[in-house]
Amino acid sequence: MLLAELYALHQAALIAFFRRRLHDEDGAREAAQETFLRALAALPSLRREERAVAWLFGIARHVLHEIWRRRRRPAPPPPPPGADETPESLLSGRELSRRLEIALSGLPEQRRAALVLRARDQLDYRAIAARLRWPPAKVKNEIHRARLELAGALA
Repeated sequence: MLLAELYALHQAALIAFFRRRLHDEDGAREAAQETFLRALAALPSLRREERAVAWLFGIARHVLHEIWRRRRRPAPPPPPPGADETPESLLSGRELSRRLEIALSGLPEQRRAALVLRARDQLDYRAIAARLRWPPAKVKNEIHRARLELAGALA
């Protein structure tokens, strides 16, 4: 499972996870963004695709514990005006969404359709094959290639 699929499928669940624990809508959205940023950086460490959701929520738990630790400590002084921002702070949730949209739009139409049916609609390979009138092997191949292309575009 690629980060774009995880984002599309689990962004709302992550925000709800943080909202329940932080009781702060803006904080929940920022924490979810931080989780996806860390997941993007750690994507090579994902070994088993079927554990991707557990892996993502594991990252979310680490982010949550860091937020709780920061809340217990006094806030650091604000950075001076004009201080350089870190790459992580520059890549906001909107930026990630924009990058995903651009990367998806760069895929060939049929490949994008197969990936969207798998990620958004959560169809299995046989259902996708039936809908697109392709052999199942072609569905697997096209989704695999789409994931590779998205990973390259997001890296």
